[in-house]
Amino acid sequence: MGHQGVERTQNLLRQRCFWVGMYEEVDQWIKKCYRCVLTKLPQPKIHAPVKPFLATRPLEVVAVDFSVLEPASDGRENVLVVTDVFTKFTQAFPTRDQKADTTAKILLREWFMRYGVPERLHSDQGRNFESEVIQELCKLYGVKKSRTTPHHPQGNAQCERFNRTLHDLLRTLPPDKKRRWPEYLPELVYAYNVTPHATTGHSPYYLMFGVHPHLPVDALLGQEQVLDKKHDWLIVHQQRLNEAHNRARQYTEQKAAERLELDKTRVYCPPVEIGQFVYLRHWPQGRNKIQDAWSPVVYRVVEVQGSTHTVEPVEGGPVKRVHRANLRPCIGPIPAPRKKKNNESSVIAGPMTEEKTGCSDSDPEYVLLGETSYPIAEQGSVGDREAVQSSGVLESVNTDDACVPAPSASEQVSTPETVAAETNGDIGVITPTPVPRRSKRANAGVHSNPYNVPVSACHAITLSPEVLSQLLTNMGTALFKEAVHELKYTN
Repeated sequence: MGHQGVERTQNLLRQRCFWVGMYEEVDQWIKKCYRCVLTKLPQPKIHAPVKPFLATRPLEVVAVDFSVLEPASDGRENVLVVTDVFTKFTQAFPTRDQKADTTAKILLREWFMRYGVPERLHSDQGRNFESEVIQELCKLYGVKKSRTTPHHPQGNAQCERFNRTLHDLLRTLPPDKKRRWPEYLPELVYAYNVTPHATTGHSPYYLMFGVHPHLPVDALLGQEQVLDKKHDWLIVHQQRLNEAHNRARQYTEQKAAERLELDKTRVYCPPVEIGQFVYLRHWPQGRNKIQDAWSPVVYRVVEVQGSTHTVEPVEGGPVKRVHRANLRPCIGPIPAPRKKKNNESSVIAGPMTEEKTGCSDSDPEYVLLGETSYPIAEQGSVGDREAVQSSGVLESVNTDDACVPAPSASEQVSTPETVAAETNGDIGVITPTPVPRRSKRANAGVHSNPYNVPVSACHAITLSPEVLSQLLTNMGTALFKEAVHELKYTN
């Protein structure tokens, strides 16, 4: 009845029949339905415990991500977001594409050479971030590379949260300026960096540079920049920056603890043990309104680290690391593990030794050979030639616990009697192959129109003079009658 839920199916059955344990059996039947498991998402939704993604100092972890906006008037529609996880200091760079070399150039010129080289670069598993160019850049500057699990943007929460803020800031532009959003992007990002952050309590600008920014509103209010002319300015600046970092670290940990406490009420994450068979979340390209939610390929869990699970296909394939929310325990049939094929040495025509063939007492009593043809002497009859020219399977039987080597294609047999002597009942039997039949027509194998030249339909049929004369007479009679008919009605 349409693969509906437990309660709806139970109501249909209750109106028609009853038996002891009906509800439990219906519940188990629907939960073990193969199509229901692959097509429906679990209820309640899997929500693994949230782990805070924190840093202890500036430039310890720098997160990057791409955001796609509406095309601007100059054709640019991609924004590369680079943010420091500790200070929340962020920069956004409009680009024309998301290629790996474009990403590497921006990271090198706009961040590494201006704000410093980070200790770790964090991103999703996009092809531009996982390319060899980025790997060589990180290797050259000694930067560690980390990544999120597939289809789990919560692993890069800092960039994803800034993307929403950036979209809100750009949305406030007037309609006539939204087509030129790359021109206003630096001002909007600067406004974000000089505003105190809710997580740290300080502005990202102050935590990164150690001084408060001088804004245009300060100039309008007549406030001048405070200049410290003491000789110990460097010591005071260092102390002030250390105190700001300590307060920001404590404030960030406090906010993270509050978020974890609020998130506990939503946690629903049944454990998946090592060795259990699971399905992976299916993400088809294009429209997927009625596509299966889970892939039918069965995986086995080989490692569990918190909410990250390492799985491998049962039938063989690469190992994947996925989040718990993208796993579902397997209910349907589990395929048998694929057995590794043994590299069995194939027997070919030619002289072979015992080392090549690997013959022993446990070897099978037959050997498969390739196609082999034997030359025929001129003295033999036609029937003998047909019996000797052969190709197929030569069946060899072990005699005296020893391997008998198969005849080679290079070995030539002069007469049919010699072949019959070598292929007696103890060694093998040659299956005759009939001689291919050839046509004796003079134009056999020659195409009548090899170049596909157009041919008139008149040449398709040849008419005799008598038939042609009768055909023309009939046509003339029909035309004469039609002319008389028209003339009659015209008068």
